Amino acid sequence: MRKFVFLTIGVLVVFGALHLLAQTEKKKPAAKKLVQSKAAPAVNADSATIFLFPEFYSYWPVDKNDTLLKYECFDQNETLTDADTLYNMNNIRSIVLMKTYTDYTRTFVDKQGKPQPMPVTSPVYRYDRNGIDKWTGKNVATHEESFFKEHRDQMVRADTTTDPDPITGNARTTIRKYYKVEQVNPE
Repeated sequence: MRKFVFLTIGVLVVFGALHLLAQTEKKKPAAKKLVQSKAAPAVNADSATIFLFPEFYSYWPVDKNDTLLKYECFDQNETLTDADTLYNMNNIRSIVLMKTYTDYTRTFVDKQGKPQPMPVTSPVYRYDRNGIDKWTGKNVATHEESFFKEHRDQMVRADTTTDPDPITGNARTTIRKYYKVEQVNPE
């Protein structure tokens, strides 16, 4: 039985190595260049995924000690939506800045029977879409409102990440572009 297991593992390793060797020997067609704003570097258009966000949004969470600030996107049904699936910001109804922190005055008992501080998540600021190019911002604590207008033709910054594709090993580039949003008077 032990010989059979080792033989099976050996065969799988050989086939895996042959597959990787075959992938590296394949010829790739000439890369197309993607025209981008000055803020973002040129990348291969075949391997780039581009996401478009308003200026106030940040894809990356901010982690300070035991506090995490993170934006979450919700669709028309107020269902949490993964930001990496947003090819069209018009599908987003609201964006909420969430604050997660540790409340040391409240505890829960973990699986080992030890008391642990309670994590708390609460909304800080909420942006609601009011039309194709309009947003209303609301401070959750003070209930103060602000109004914003989008300018999707004006890019203010871009974040680019390149990761290896787990299957092919080729570089996979993700570009997050942020367009200008200006505060306006209520209409």
